[in-house]
Amino acid sequence: MFSEALNHISNGTNTAGVVFSKVGDIISVFQFKDIFDIAVVAIITYAVLMLFIKTKSIPIIMGIFAMILVYGMALFFNLTLTQIIFKYFFGAFLIVMLIVFQKELRRFFEMIGILGIRRKFLATSEDALKIILRVVWSFAQANTGALIVFSGKTPVERYVDGGFFLNGKISEPILLSIFDKNSPGHDGAAIVEGDKIKRFGVHLPLAEKIESVKKFGTRHRAALGLSEKTDALCLVVSEERGAVSLAHNGKLKAILGKEELEKETRKFFEKITPKQKFDLKIWLKKNILPIILSLGIAVIFWLAINNKHD
Repeated sequence: MFSEALNHISNGTNTAGVVFSKVGDIISVFQFKDIFDIAVVAIITYAVLMLFIKTKSIPIIMGIFAMILVYGMALFFNLTLTQIIFKYFFGAFLIVMLIVFQKELRRFFEMIGILGIRRKFLATSEDALKIILRVVWSFAQANTGALIVFSGKTPVERYVDGGFFLNGKISEPILLSIFDKNSPGHDGAAIVEGDKIKRFGVHLPLAEKIESVKKFGTRHRAALGLSEKTDALCLVVSEERGAVSLAHNGKLKAILGKEELEKETRKFFEKITPKQKFDLKIWLKKNILPIILSLGIAVIFWLAINNKHD
């Protein structure tokens, strides 16, 4: 029994030695361009991972990364049978993934597409913000339905249609007239950029997550729909119940009082226009695990592919 244990230890040592030897051989041919190769894969992996984190799909994405890891190890150790199985499995798997995650993938490619057209965010001034918050709460007390959108860095124009062009300075009379029940545009949304109402009576895309808004009306579904596609903040006042809700990043939150409404709205502006400069140390601390995971997957694939070429 003791000799068998020694054999197992010896075999394990030999296996580890072979692995380290193979890794050493691969690293010996490492070139400067491989740094960029690994970095590109790591950045793409990180972007996809962060997208799935925001859409609350962590268990699924971890399962995908586990299969990628297994496939990478199969390439590294030249496991022929595993490679063949994965080769045919991935064909069907990719089709299933495209169907299941079509919304997430679409948002990912849209996010890449708008990087070049992201405009400077126009923050709403303190006076204009106070006017909007005061009017919104007065709407809630009077059971007047309203939908106000604060544009973020992502342009909302391509996601909305209809309405009336205004480009007017924010004021209480204008807001009251826009959402007056006799106004032609009161059922739509008012788009706010900086200190101006750019358009009103606008139609927003309806949310696809019907379960989260099944107890609400069209305004709430429209607010949630736009928040799923952009970084805009949407304030909604229910005409039936006089309740105030907030939609942002694909989530709908009920607001319980004036203080909470002001707090959540200011949080949006602070997040999208941070007062302090970008701190690399803080960013790394918050994102260390996704960064390590993304870099690890990129390195594993680099080792596996180069081992296969050898």
